[in-house]
Amino acid sequence: MNNLLNHLVLINHLIIIDNSGAGGEIVMEADWTQVKQYTPELPDWVEMIERALVERNNLED
Repeated sequence: MNNLLNHLVLINHLIIIDNSGAGGEIVMEADWTQVKQYTPELPDWVEMIERALVERNNLED
C-alpha cells in the first residue's frame, strides 16, 4: 500500500480491484485528473487511496 501511495505521481490510470470475495470487483477507477468511478461503499484501504488521489489532484490545481 505504501509503495502505491508514494508513487501516485507516476500513475496515469488506476483500476483498484477488491479480491477479498469469491470474485474480484472493481471498486475504483481513476486517471490523472479525477476519480472516474467507485462503488458506494469503499473498503477502508480504498478510502486511503482515494484521499491520496484527491490530495495529489489538488496539488496540480
